[in-house]
Amino acid sequence: MRILVFSDLHGNGFTEAERLTAELQPDWVVLCGDMLPDFNNRPEDKRLDAQQAFWHEHRGCFLREGAVTTFILGNHEQSGFMDADMVRLPGPLDGRVVRLEGIPGDAGPFSFAKGSPDSVLEAELQAQLTSAPEPLIYLSHAPPYGSRDKTHRGTNIGHRPLFRHLQVRDWPQALVLCGHVHQSFGCEEAGSTTILNAATGYALLDWEEGCTHLLEMHRLVEGGNFWDSP
Repeated sequence: MRILVFSDLHGNGFTEAERLTAELQPDWVVLCGDMLPDFNNRPEDKRLDAQQAFWHEHRGCFLREGAVTTFILGNHEQSGFMDADMVRLPGPLDGRVVRLEGIPGDAGPFSFAKGSPDSVLEAELQAQLTSAPEPLIYLSHAPPYGSRDKTHRGTNIGHRPLFRHLQVRDWPQALVLCGHVHQSFGCEEAGSTTILNAATGYALLDWEEGCTHLLEMHRLVEGGNFWDSP
């Protein structure tokens, strides 16, 4: 299966993303959140409508005939945003994929450092594991804690329950597709687990159970007000 991953474009780079989606011929397009502009210049009660309208106009950039597109939400998608046609998974992966979206409100706007969000994150993870008890792929807006999650200040802001879960599984042969932390764009291995953070860009990989081959990975956007924070 050829997988094309985008994350944290914040409404930028969509023309190039459309070209890549057409030319690279993925079987599965994964959007790992923070794909939309914030529209902070709009009244707060108008931002969701603005995001929905923007996405309605531009969602076709990430569609390809014969491919499945899956969109998990980040912390910059407004509460209530959804694309009902982009929640499905490729048929062979039903029951083998975990989806961990957004960031709980008590965690602050960007990190898990504020408040005590672990119980919320843990509950979401356990709910996902009920239907996918031995995942092959984890779709998570945030990386697991300690892997591809370091900010420009050197602070780790990753998903602690996901880290603990993978550690208990002894870092299995699995793939984590994520974003959120712009400064940690890249790919690394933890045991037999591949963690790929595509924040501000894209990655193309060939995947089959037990084997992940990264073909290319590049940033699409740099600069802008969103760049200094995840």
